[in-house]
Amino acid sequence: MRRIIPVILTLLGVSFSGAIQAQGALATVNYADTSKSPLYSQYYVAQAKGYFAKHGLNVVAVSVGAGGPVLAAMASGDIDVGGIAPPQAVLATYSGAAIRIVAGGEVPVPYAAMARTGVNANSIKDFKGMKLANVGPGTGFDAMTRFLLRADGIDPDKDVQLVTIGVTPGAWVSAFQNSLVDAAVVTVEPWISLIEDAKLGRKVVDLAKTGLAGVPKQLNTAFLGSGRWIKEKPDVARRFVAAIGEANAFLNNPANRDEGVAIVNKAIGGDPKVARKTLDAIGSNWSTLVTRENISDTLKFMKATKMIPDNADLKFENLIAEGITPTK
Repeated sequence: MRRIIPVILTLLGVSFSGAIQAQGALATVNYADTSKSPLYSQYYVAQAKGYFAKHGLNVVAVSVGAGGPVLAAMASGDIDVGGIAPPQAVLATYSGAAIRIVAGGEVPVPYAAMARTGVNANSIKDFKGMKLANVGPGTGFDAMTRFLLRADGIDPDKDVQLVTIGVTPGAWVSAFQNSLVDAAVVTVEPWISLIEDAKLGRKVVDLAKTGLAGVPKQLNTAFLGSGRWIKEKPDVARRFVAAIGEANAFLNNPANRDEGVAIVNKAIGGDPKVARKTLDAIGSNWSTLVTRENISDTLKFMKATKMIPDNADLKFENLIAEGITPTK
């Protein structure tokens, strides 16, 4: 009988997801909206194309700060899931909090090291002694910044000044425009395009091409779920991942590129070239899959940046949600 109902509804011109909504049967999911970024285009596509509704979900975006604030919101139960840097899951797990990676993100992320216009720098090594833009302590960007500085022999706590900018694109533009910073080790869209288009800075290193030495497979982005949500509503979590998977399939099809760009532009606003550049750079690499190599390189990265001690005993199984996270 269950299989017959969707067919009948379709014949009547009523979508199955629409019928679920009409019945008020959608499960509410509180999603952490830490920034308007094309790096989480899957989320915007899943909303716009109705994939969440198709899977019986009403996903509500909740504005919350990156790093500590979003982890606290997850621990309190205010947030169920969010597109958050994977190191946050590692830090939370290491500290005893129940936060797991429920789906992978995408590789490669179009990161770049940038120098302000007029600053004499042609490599990250040249950043020594400078004021460097940073999202903030404890964030994934902070970890990457420290990792790359140390790789070039620069002590992030002694040889440079890290200036907290946050994630707002306008704040990054202002920091470069008003010479609050000299450079940034890690930038991403839309900051890159906004800074370049305003002729306020230029790329010094294209990290999307070079990668991070020694940890090429580390997860750059992921969807993290609270332990409470995963334990109490595993079916809802699986449906969320399934919807993201459908959004990935849509984004991976080159024929959908223009529509995908339009969806993301509408969601994040700002310069329409940002979504185009990001989606073109990522191409057909969107995936929910999390591999053991992803986790291994992420842990190596965090130990190298001293985010966790070298003897931290964390394993693949500690960081994923068994039966929910697509793994290999």
